[in-house]
Amino acid sequence: FARAARGAMASPRRTERWFQQLVGDGDMSRRRREYAALREKHNTDPRGDAGDPLMATEGSSWASYFATQEVRKTIVLDLERLHPGDDFFASGDVQGALLDILTVWALENQSVGYRQGMHELASLVLSSRATDVLGLGHAWGSSSAPPNDPVIDGAPELSASYVEHDTYGMFCAMLGKTRVANPDAPQETTPIRVVAFFEDAPNKAGFDKSEVKRACDRVFRTLGAVDPPLQAHLVKLGVEPQLFLLRWFRVLFSREFHFDDAMKAWSAFFGQNELKPKKNDEKKTETETET
Repeated sequence: FARAARGAMASPRRTERWFQQLVGDGDMSRRRREYAALREKHNTDPRGDAGDPLMATEGSSWASYFATQEVRKTIVLDLERLHPGDDFFASGDVQGALLDILTVWALENQSVGYRQGMHELASLVLSSRATDVLGLGHAWGSSSAPPNDPVIDGAPELSASYVEHDTYGMFCAMLGKTRVANPDAPQETTPIRVVAFFEDAPNKAGFDKSEVKRACDRVFRTLGAVDPPLQAHLVKLGVEPQLFLLRWFRVLFSREFHFDDAMKAWSAFFGQNELKPKKNDEKKTETETET
């Protein structure tokens, strides 16, 4: 599915536009170095340090190491089942890059951490970036490990050596700021803040108070205006909107549409990624985290 779609992508430079729309202007080399530093930080092996691993205390290098390994184990379970039958996603370089991308994001955003579905989002960004750099160095999907080249100032925007770094930048931007990182994030109107669909409700208030539940309710109300008989039929059957909308939101329709159609939809979402402050009224607060 995904392999065939990669060969048929209508826009070979799609991720150039995505990067500009999501991440924006700036020093690309600096961003790549920042990711490389985070990756190294979260892959530190403390076996050369002093201290007994059997007596790891909170805040120690061993405690951090063990916590990181638990996160990685959880992610690996999902990556092993990623797009079954597609050799590209089963290759060592793609699996290794995705494992590091997701581990770094989870450990840098511990209020949310890794959630199932994030691996699918990251994999499609990486796949698209790898398609855009075909013939420009490392052949993604055919090696046992991702390239580990040092970041070079002035390296081209499209470089096979930095697919992992660039994927992390776009993945972070499409998820957006967590509520802990930016308490005002839920009050900002942006088409892309996918992390809202993974976050728990504030103050452990339960699913009914979460942003994703409000998004599901908005879509269901809109369905009632567009197709009242269908909404009435779903209500009669007892089908709650989150039963089908959660997957739509969390993986941005990538399971519902053919790969290339989903990527075209993503391009449309990313193209409108402009932050605009909301008006302080009740009606506007119901439009947060629009997709």
